[in-house]
Amino acid sequence: MFLKGRYILLGVAAIVLLIFGSVIGWSMRGITFGLNGGQVREVVMRTLQVEADTTYLITGYLGMEVTKKISDDKTLWGIPMGTTEVQVRVPGRVTYGFPIGQITSKDIEVNGENITVYIPPVGVFSVEPELNKMDVQTKVGWARFHAYSGKHLEHKAIRSIPNEMRQIGEERLIKAEGKASENTVKAIRRILAPVLIATGMQNPNIQVRLKRESILPKG
Repeated sequence: MFLKGRYILLGVAAIVLLIFGSVIGWSMRGITFGLNGGQVREVVMRTLQVEADTTYLITGYLGMEVTKKISDDKTLWGIPMGTTEVQVRVPGRVTYGFPIGQITSKDIEVNGENITVYIPPVGVFSVEPELNKMDVQTKVGWARFHAYSGKHLEHKAIRSIPNEMRQIGEERLIKAEGKASENTVKAIRRILAPVLIATGMQNPNIQVRLKRESILPKG
C-alpha cells in the first residue's frame, strides 16, 4: 500500500512537471499561460489513470457484516442421525468504483474552467472479508461427528462468504446509489482539482455525470 502511494505521488508529480514544462515552453514563445481543451482532457485522463488501482478507479467502500447459516440432515437406514448446523459471521467491506478504461477523451468536456467528466455506472470492485474476526458457531447432530459433518459445513459456509458479501454489496449499492454517487463525485474532484489548479486554473468547476447512452449507431 505504501509503495502504491509512492507510485501515485510520482505519477502525479510527473504530470505536474510535464504541465509546467509545457507552460514554460509556451511562455518563452510568447504564448499566454494556460492549456487548450485537448490538453486539459489529456491531463484529466492521465491523472485518473495514475490514481486508478490497476484498471479500476475506486471511489468508496461499504462496511458490512455477513452471516451465513447452513444446516444438514442425515439419516442412516431410515434412522435420523440428527441435524448439524453452522453459523458463520464475518465483518468486512466491499470497495466500489468504475473501470477507468471505459472513459475516453470524448467523455471529458472542457468549457473554460468548467470540466465535466462522464463516467460509467459505479459497481462493486473488490470484496474484503476480515476472516481474522470471523465467528463460527457449530451444533452437531446427536449421532454425528464434528470432524466430519461439522468441519465440512464450516468450510462450505466460509467459502460462500465472498459471494454473499459481493451480492449484499451490489444490493446495498443500488439502494445507496445517491450516497455512492456523491462519494464518487467527491473522489474525482479531490483527485483532479490540485492538478487542474497546477495548470493555471483559478477555480476549476468539476462536474461528474453518468455516462451518456452509447454514441455509436445501433445495428
